[in-house]
Amino acid sequence: MNRSKFLILILLLLFTGLWSEADTSRLKSLGFSVPEIRTEALPFHVIKNQQIEKTLIPEPGNVILINFWASWCPPCGGEMPSLQRLYEKLKDSGFQLATVNMNEEIPTVQDYLRSESLDIPVYYFPDKGVLKVYTLRGIPASYLIDKKGRVAAAYTGSFQWDNPELVRTIEELLNE
Repeated sequence: MNRSKFLILILLLLFTGLWSEADTSRLKSLGFSVPEIRTEALPFHVIKNQQIEKTLIPEPGNVILINFWASWCPPCGGEMPSLQRLYEKLKDSGFQLATVNMNEEIPTVQDYLRSESLDIPVYYFPDKGVLKVYTLRGIPASYLIDKKGRVAAAYTGSFQWDNPELVRTIEELLNE
């Protein structure tokens, strides 16, 4: 009996390791930077709903995509419809989207969202420390946070966020 439990445990550990490796290789094949060791995603201050300051803290238990963008950035605008589709597809499954606008006036951003028929969570005016914490070198820049609140992957540039391979990877992260 003990031997069969041990064998099941070994197989379970092996399967879990291969599962994580598959996620990593798939993300890399899509062009994501994947850290060797997942580190804790750090909180930062933003404004939500006009003037309410909020600390954006990745909540353990959810998979979160943090996307930094601006309305004047053509690559950012190019990926917004796919962010909307990804959000609609996964929002009821433990997935959260946090789009963080980079220092534009709130009415400008709201006008842009209305004109593009976007209904996604938007935060404004991140503190300057966010540039160091998330090593932003340009926008759009995105960070995929796992259910334990750790950075699983990063991507700089425009991306089709409803790509079936990425959706599958996020669904696997949701089931970790």
